[in-house]
Amino acid sequence: MEHAEAINTKELEHKVELAKVKNELTEAYSQISRLQPIAKSGKPTKKKKRLEQEAEKKRQEEEAEKQNLADAARRIVEKRESKMATYKSQLNALQEKDTQAKEYFTKIQEELEEAQARITTLDQAASQHSGTISELKKKKAEFERKYVGISKQKESAAQAFEKTNQTVSDLNCEVQDLKDQLCENESRNNALESRSDIFAGIPDDINFSGIVRLSPELEKSVEHCKQ
Repeated sequence: MEHAEAINTKELEHKVELAKVKNELTEAYSQISRLQPIAKSGKPTKKKKRLEQEAEKKRQEEEAEKQNLADAARRIVEKRESKMATYKSQLNALQEKDTQAKEYFTKIQEELEEAQARITTLDQAASQHSGTISELKKKKAEFERKYVGISKQKESAAQAFEKTNQTVSDLNCEVQDLKDQLCENESRNNALESRSDIFAGIPDDINFSGIVRLSPELEKSVEHCKQ
């Protein structure tokens, strides 16, 4: 988050500086237009050269700043991708443990049902064979102890299964957060790259004063009035 805030601050500073450069360029081109008659008459044009050098210096500084922002954004993206890969690996390991826990839970459930069936069988046998009631009761008590042990194992397995599910859910949320941050950083990086040619193709004699770009809403209103 600190890196993202730093990028937002840098981007805002970049926009402010860019507006300053545009104003300086407009003033420079205006002065160049006023100096053109002097240049044609063969008089010195040191001021014009100085203005052109200052404009070029500003442009180079803007290019360097944009490159620094792009590099910072790329490093953040690479770090997030590495962290996301680590979380994916951990998630796969937890999913494997989750599968093992489910298999263990199923096995305990089967053993529990088997023990319950054997207890029922012993109860029936005890009622049918009065001569072996004492022995059968001992076996019944033994199986009941096993039943209690298996029940505890089942409860422990259920708790472990619930904890594993919660961990997997938490990791899924973290992975989704990382994906959202990655998309946001990629969008910012693309926006920075799209401004790399902002000074390309500007004619030497263009005058920026008086040029106004209408918003899409105003352009629609103008078209409506024309119709």
